[in-house]
Amino acid sequence: MARGWVVPRDGGAPVELPPGRVGPGRIDWTDSVPQRSASPSVRSYRRTVLRPDNVYVYVDADSDVHALPEWVTNEIRRQIDRGR
Repeated sequence: MARGWVVPRDGGAPVELPPGRVGPGRIDWTDSVPQRSASPSVRSYRRTVLRPDNVYVYVDADSDVHALPEWVTNEIRRQIDRGR
C-alpha cells in the first residue's frame, strides 16, 4: 500500500495522508492554521516521491517539489520508522 505525506504551506510538520488520499498527482488540502474567516483556505498540492523511501510527498503547488527542507524529509523518515 502506498503511503504519502502532505507538507502544509504554513510550515507545520508533515502530515501522513489517509490511504484513500494517496496516489493522484494533485490533491486539495485545507490549511491547518485556523483562519479568521468562517471558511478554511483550500490549496492545491502536487506530488513528488521521496527517495530512497519511495513514499509520496505533496507540497504546495507554488513550491519547488525538489527543494524540501532537510527537517521535513527527516520528520517523514522518523514517522516511517515509527510506523514500522
